[in-house]
Amino acid sequence: MNPHEQLEILRRADGTQGLRRILERIVRPGMRVLDAGCGPGVAALWAARAGANVVAVDLGQTQLARRLAEANRVADHVRWVRGELGRLQRDDLGAPFDLVIAPRCDGDPRRDEPTLRLTAQLLDRFLAPGGRVIPDKVVTRATALDWAEHDLPSRLRQQRAEIEGLRGRYGLVFDPLLEDLARHPDSGWIPRRGRDGRLERNQARLLGRASEFYKLEVTRAFEPLPKSVTLQIASPGTLTAVLFSQSLGFGDDVWSDQESLGWVAEPMNVEPGERVALSLDEGWRETNALGLALHEHRPSPS
Repeated sequence: MNPHEQLEILRRADGTQGLRRILERIVRPGMRVLDAGCGPGVAALWAARAGANVVAVDLGQTQLARRLAEANRVADHVRWVRGELGRLQRDDLGAPFDLVIAPRCDGDPRRDEPTLRLTAQLLDRFLAPGGRVIPDKVVTRATALDWAEHDLPSRLRQQRAEIEGLRGRYGLVFDPLLEDLARHPDSGWIPRRGRDGRLERNQARLLGRASEFYKLEVTRAFEPLPKSVTLQIASPGTLTAVLFSQSLGFGDDVWSDQESLGWVAEPMNVEPGERVALSLDEGWRETNALGLALHEHRPSPS
């Protein structure tokens, strides 16, 4: 990870001050703290400054984090480990930990589900009896959107036309490339996220209120996402996308709110009072396209 990427992580201030306040409140001198997926090591430095003995693990390079620890005079309280979290065993990191700072979720339930599964494994291996984890709860909500810019079939038609143009230019068939593109959506299609973790969605129109569909108490036992998400429609429009919003909590504190976007595979016209269930299946995990599971139409007036 280059310095510019490190700076971008630090710029994303969503929830970091809330995490800092939690650590300053609960960390005590002599506690053992595991920072799982430490990145630049900011959380590890806060815990070390509060007197904890910290083990900070990351798959990437930790040179900058080490230098930051030295610059902040806490280097003697942090052990830096470069490694893959899922491969670490009980004996690799020493005695069990009083507190585990879990790998960071980013608000996209497709990506966060394996992260939360990994967190449960880490707690089973490394958390001491009576120990705590940050966050200790994750709540995810979904809201129906009418957002013409995110009409997925139109985008796919444009992409297909571009691939056909390549066929004419090169005299070759590129269908396998089109298949790969479908499995790996263009990141440029996702709207920008502000430093507060929320998406820029000036052209989007809400079609209903947010519905809570996944509430996880973070423990050694992992509960997967449900098979579908149900949206309550309150305004007429065309359902083209779903706004996922995620809150990370610790005790009574909510210290991070982030958003992500999923596309409806086949946009549909909806009316107030209707319910639409969309599948959270492997196809969605791969392509970010939500297929229809159930559409309960509003009863016709008699």
